[in-house]
Amino acid sequence: QIGPADLLITSAGIAHPGYFQELPIEVFEQTMAVNYFGSLYAIKAVLPSMVEQHKGHIVLLSSGAGLIGIYGYTPYSPSKFALRGLAESLRGELKPQGIHVSIVYPPDTDTPQLEAENKTKPLETKMITGSAEMWSATAVADQIVRGIEKKQFGIMPGFEMRLLGRFHSLLAPGLNWYFDRIVAGNRE
Repeated sequence: QIGPADLLITSAGIAHPGYFQELPIEVFEQTMAVNYFGSLYAIKAVLPSMVEQHKGHIVLLSSGAGLIGIYGYTPYSPSKFALRGLAESLRGELKPQGIHVSIVYPPDTDTPQLEAENKTKPLETKMITGSAEMWSATAVADQIVRGIEKKQFGIMPGFEMRLLGRFHSLLAPGLNWYFDRIVAGNRE
């Protein structure tokens, strides 16, 4: 017998990397519809039973690109930033009702989606993301499970994501300088 959900993991995600000026508005709309609203609709569907039980755990999968905007990911990054805002807002609202909220910022993960993205990434994006550590899906999943067990709000697998997650506001100027150098070097 299946009862009400006590754990919801929203892992909706598509990415269409490219240059902002070359991407049609439909790509932005579709990305937001899947990445943000896909998670929102799932939460709206499951939350009433969690509230009724006075327990539950909602886990939203964002991205490192939900902490800092990445060149070539203008449709994707905002959709993942939106999940961060949703998670932060829900955390406060749902905690008094016994419902935990977590948000995951996974690093680049070896999946068919990333393989497809790599085929259309602008060169500058490949150069920026190429130095990041690649994780296996299993390793990321293990970190997510640990974070859920500890009821962590922010789950950031690996040193790079923990550093970015905790210090992104302080690191952003330096990262922007670094990204700008990569882009400028590619255009010379």
